Amino acid sequence: MPPAIAQMSMLPTAIGYFVMEWTKHERMVAKLVSIAEGRDYELVRDKLLDGPVKCYEDRLRELAAAIPEGSAAQAYFARILDEHPVLREVRHDVVHGFFLGITPDDEFIMKRKIRKGPERIEPLTAETVLAFYHQLQALGETVMNAGRALQGKKPIGEA
Repeated sequence: MPPAIAQMSMLPTAIGYFVMEWTKHERMVAKLVSIAEGRDYELVRDKLLDGPVKCYEDRLRELAAAIPEGSAAQAYFARILDEHPVLREVRHDVVHGFFLGITPDDEFIMKRKIRKGPERIEPLTAETVLAFYHQLQALGETVMNAGRALQGKKPIGEA
């Protein structure tokens, strides 16, 4: 099977996995914010989902500033705030980009015009999207453990 045909069948599935994991991630972050603020999850979730994705990071930054230095929760928040912007950009590319064509090397080309700035044109493979999917899954564990640390509970999934 030619590589372009293989990619054509795998890439939509990889994108679907990533988008579904991102949807779960948004709700996990909303749960973390509700725990940190002591507020109702559904109210926090609805408010966050109504705004741009960057609002999650802004809210987490505000909360992280109030967490005591050296605490377990602070370390989790730092990791979330370090990785989230990268994954947010991937999410924007995957959700708002569009298929432009195939390179001579049988790679799909995605194009994304951001609101401000130049267009970005770059290859996108199923393997790349799946790698970001796995990174997002790992970040989900960090989000859960941040909430558990705020609640005084032991982390899950860590040795």
